[in-house]
Formats: sequence, C-alpha cells, structure tokens
Amino acid sequence: MNTQQLAKDNCCFLIRSGSHLYGTDTPESDEDRVGIFIPNSEMLFGLHRADVVDDSIVDKAADGRNTKDAVDVTYYDIRKFAKLALQNNPNVLELLYAPEESILHQEPWFIEEFINYRHLFPHKGLVQKYIGYASSQKHKMVIRSGNYRELERGIDELESVEDKKQILIELPTEILTEAGLDRRGAFYQIGDQNMAKNITVQRALTMLHRRYSKFSNRKELVAKHGYDTKFASHLIRLLKQAFELLTYGYLRFPLPYKEEILEIKQGKRTIEEVMERATELEDLIKTLSICPRVREKPAYHEVNELVINLIRDHHG
Repeated sequence: MNTQQLAKDNCCFLIRSGSHLYGTDTPESDEDRVGIFIPNSEMLFGLHRADVVDDSIVDKAADGRNTKDAVDVTYYDIRKFAKLALQNNPNVLELLYAPEESILHQEPWFIEEFINYRHLFPHKGLVQKYIGYASSQKHKMVIRSGNYRELERGIDELESVEDKKQILIELPTEILTEAGLDRRGAFYQIGDQNMAKNITVQRALTMLHRRYSKFSNRKELVAKHGYDTKFASHLIRLLKQAFELLTYGYLRFPLPYKEEILEIKQGKRTIEEVMERATELEDLIKTLSICPRVREKPAYHEVNELVINLIRDHHG
C-alpha cells in the first residue's frame, strides 16, 4: 500500500504551516505543510494503519539545513488528528484556525462537518500542555547552546594532544580539565556526550566531532547571539498562543504579535529579555486559567461522535 498516495488522494484539508502560517517567514524559509486525510476501508478494517504519513520533499544544503526548496509535508489520519487536538497539542490545534490564505486544499463538507466545530477542542488542559511544550523549547535554547560550547572546547583541547592513541584516563589532569572532561563514574562527559574512560583520544575526537556536527544547523545562531534564537522564538510564540486561547477561545493567524517573534528569531533580544518575557507570560497564563473562554474538560464524546459521523458519511 502506498500510504503517501493514499493520504494525498483522501486529503480533505491541507494548509501551509510553520513560519508561513505565523507570518514570520523570510525569503530563505522552507515550506511546511500539514494535512488531514480520511482512511480508506483497508486502513479502517484491515491490518495496515498509518496514523501519520510523511510525504516531504527533501532538499538539504551542504550544512545539513533545509533549503527554501524543501517542503515538509505531514498528513494525519482524522482519528489521530482528533486525539492530538483533544490533547491540545499545539502543533495540531493550530490547524483548526488557519486563515483562508494559508489553506491549500479543503473539502467544503469537511469545513462544515469538522472545522466548524473547532470550539470543542480547547480546554483548560492547554495550560499545562502549552507550558510543557514551551519549557522544552527553553531547555533546548539554553542547554543545547551550552553543550555546543563545551563540545567545541573539548575538541580544541584534544586536537592538541600529539599522541592520539593515548587512553583518555591516562591523560594529564590539566588536559582533562582544560578539555572539560567531567568524570561520571565509568565515563567522562563533555556537554551531553558520554565517553568511556578507556577509549583513545582519536576515538573520543571521532565521537565529539559526530555530536558536534549535529549542532551545525544552529551553531551560527549560538555563536552570534549566545543562544538559539529559533528555539527562543518558539518559546515565546507558544506562551502567547496559550494566552490567546485562554483570553479569546481561538487563535489568530498571521500572528498579531509576529514582530515580537521575528525580533527574537533575529537575535534582537538578549537571552535575559527572552527569559524574563517567558516568566511574565507563564505567570499570566496561570492566572488566566480560571477564565471561562475554554471548556473545563476535553469534549471527548462530542468529538468522538463527530469523527464517527464524518468517516461514515465519507464512506457512504
């Protein structure tokens, strides 16, 4: 079964997501698309399932980053989409509020039978969900930048060792200290890379270079601004979206606050300013959780009936 073709053939809703949806795209931005499809009979009653289908067009630059010609395309089975939306997953929930200019394909019946019931999805659980997602971005923004610098320091120091066949544990203490090798039981740690104490310097360098290369997509940002500005922009965006849902009961696109997000993404805010803003928004969100704009609990039974009727009608 060609699941990519099945998803495309049965797609009922497809939008441009990511920066193009937010209004924060630049000429270099790659394109993200997210869609919803109705499973066919074989996927409904047979052994084969595909809750999420990747149909991306890969186009990478030499440094591993997507080029502007890359297109990330993800399709969700309507049942999987509804479950994630009921959990108030930020990456999924925003599809329900996509403006006309971001919609690439839509079936009129899907709008009438599903999108028009988007008010059933947001509930008070979004407070912890969005703060949780935001905290993940904060962790990556700060910890990953620290790991990057520690790995760089370790590589520089170990490259200066003449005999690369030496065992790490046999190196002079001053070299271990300068390399930032932190002893953790039977291992040494640099950044987020663990290495056995009895490996050679050459083996350690191979491992560090491999780990360091995974930072290539972000290291320019860290080197220039001192932190990962892209993760920082996602951090503030997520908290602002939670504020919107609690205040209005819906999301607006393009983002009304896109200039603030762009400034963060472009490194025009210090890390201290970003962290202070995040704390301010988190505190505000927690106070707004008592507002009556969204439901107290997930509307599971209503959404379950909605999905059953939609699939039944689609299959006639």
